[in-house]
Amino acid sequence: MQNLIKICEQEIKVKEFRGQRVVTFKDIDMVHQRAEGTAKRNYVANKKHLKEGIDYFIVTKKELGTNFVLTYDFGKAAYMGTLITESGYLMLVKSFMDDLAWEVQRHLVNIYFKNRQTNNDNKQIVYADIPDNKGTQKIIQNLRQYICTLEGTLKLFNRYLELEKAKNYQTMIADIGIEIFLAADKIKNATIGVKRTN
Repeated sequence: MQNLIKICEQEIKVKEFRGQRVVTFKDIDMVHQRAEGTAKRNYVANKKHLKEGIDYFIVTKKELGTNFVLTYDFGKAAYMGTLITESGYLMLVKSFMDDLAWEVQRHLVNIYFKNRQTNNDNKQIVYADIPDNKGTQKIIQNLRQYICTLEGTLKLFNRYLELEKAKNYQTMIADIGIEIFLAADKIKNATIGVKRTN
């Protein structure tokens, strides 16, 4: 099922590229109820003011595969297409001054474009700094040693043995299991450092 958003009585399919919402020339013409090709003409006329990777992306069928048609709605015969970001959209529709244009711009900016940014783009990601945490690394090393010892002891236990030796191995396995549990519990309660990124 397609993810559609209604903009002034027109349904637009949600499109995202590199973590942000984008639209096509076809989308812009449709929601603004303009003749097909209007948005592209504005793009061509003002391209010197637009920056690739910021205001728009050029994508190819080879790069996107089946998503070129299925996700972004480019024609099957096309081999490349243009995806417009929020900043690019606002620059392209500067000349649209009718009442509908103002309403469409408000809806696209506040409902379509901002939805993705609110949820993801401005979210600060916090990473667990486990590889650089010396205390946690020591616990992990101890746990690995206990697990290695347990594997070796299980091999010795898993064969025909004198009854007394078998009982000794049972005790050893139980003791190692307790050490593994305690080490695992230390990991559970360890203080983990963090790294933050936008």
